[in-house]
Amino acid sequence: MLVVTRPGLGLGLLVALLYGAADLTGGLASRRSAAPTVIVGAYAVSLPLVVVAAIAEDGPPLTTMQLGLALAGGTAEVIATLALYLALTAGMMSLVSGSA
Repeated sequence: MLVVTRPGLGLGLLVALLYGAADLTGGLASRRSAAPTVIVGAYAVSLPLVVVAAIAEDGPPLTTMQLGLALAGGTAEVIATLALYLALTAGMMSLVSGSA
């Protein structure tokens, strides 16, 4: 029987694996079509999952400051993802992904 004594370690590895897979598939997709189109498609698929997770979360409501920081962080991630996909389109994937 497998006993997990540090669930954060397993979740961290899972997240790293999923982010890597997402970057790889996004980079490959952005070579076939425009990077902004790939990002819009990816966020259109993931947004309902995030909304369901946010609704299912049983915590206190967020303050205006927290919502503002979340909006700023999300905007920064979209810009960074666009820059990554554009770089993956323009350069060698093994060089670009290692520097991200």
